[in-house]
Amino acid sequence: MDSRSYRASFTRDCRHFSYKCVWRFEGMVRKDKSEQETEVQFYPWEDILNEAGFETEVKGNSERIAQRVFRCPFHDDQLPSLSINLDSGQWICYANCGAGHLDSFISKYTGWSRLQTDVFIRKFSENVEFQLQDTWNVVEEEDIPLEEVNLEYEKGEVPNWIFDREFTAKTLIDAEAGTNGRGGLVLPIRDNRGVIVGSVTRQSSGLHPKYLYSFGLKKSKIVYGLYNINESSFVCLTEGILDTLWLKQHNFESIAILGASMSKKQESLINKLHTSELVLCLDNDETGIAASQQIASKLSKHRLVSFARLPDGYKDIQEIRDVSLLHSVIANRTELGLEGSFKW
Repeated sequence: MDSRSYRASFTRDCRHFSYKCVWRFEGMVRKDKSEQETEVQFYPWEDILNEAGFETEVKGNSERIAQRVFRCPFHDDQLPSLSINLDSGQWICYANCGAGHLDSFISKYTGWSRLQTDVFIRKFSENVEFQLQDTWNVVEEEDIPLEEVNLEYEKGEVPNWIFDREFTAKTLIDAEAGTNGRGGLVLPIRDNRGVIVGSVTRQSSGLHPKYLYSFGLKKSKIVYGLYNINESSFVCLTEGILDTLWLKQHNFESIAILGASMSKKQESLINKLHTSELVLCLDNDETGIAASQQIASKLSKHRLVSFARLPDGYKDIQEIRDVSLLHSVIANRTELGLEGSFKW
């Protein structure tokens, strides 16, 4: 371990249901100090939950709300019964699915072990970079490349339900698709270098959560499909990987941001695309429309941004199985103003 490396140890403060971490830096540059401690008590639970695959955005409300209510992913929740407090880090399902600290929720939601969940949560201490910068020039966290991973899955074998959605064998082969042996579709995720850094599993119908991301994957640093994008006059941007694969199958260049929000790192990667237009093909709901407007306001500074408005009754672009209708939706896209305003 060199002079700029550090060791982090964490303890759990059960009384306040918040994580307490103590950072110890060894071999400091300052000669009068060999050790320095900084205590951080609050974690960005909204970012942590989103990164773990649980969307926390409240539809129709752009203000930050600490106490939020959602449909519980652990039972068939017709009326929202899940309450999450993003400040205290606590959750409770009033249908008796469970309650406690959000680390237990994340572990239950993702299927990760408690150890895996703890390691995942520890990566979100926002104060670490600030403390390091007091002494050293530190590489921005978002610029540190993700590590390559070796995936274990049955490549080349896919669940039958994916063909019911009219995906072709070629599309699935090109995507390196496989199965987890339990009816789930496994798709490797490559970063902009083309390196496999994780995977997403689309579970079969009826299982929650629908999408399981591999442990440790930082979705906010990934734009799916970016590494092998072909030159085109426009590129479609979607929320999910299946939407992007569907568009690629029908000869549209497409990328996915793995959710309804775009991080600064993703924005930076997308701005490097050599295309004159981006076509936003996000989900056809309040969250997707609001996200389109927010994303457009950022990306329209560099190029034309347009919006593919889906017909009523279609939740996302992949539900449009009629090829002529799909091409019509893309062809009749709506241009956005310079600051992302819609021209309806």
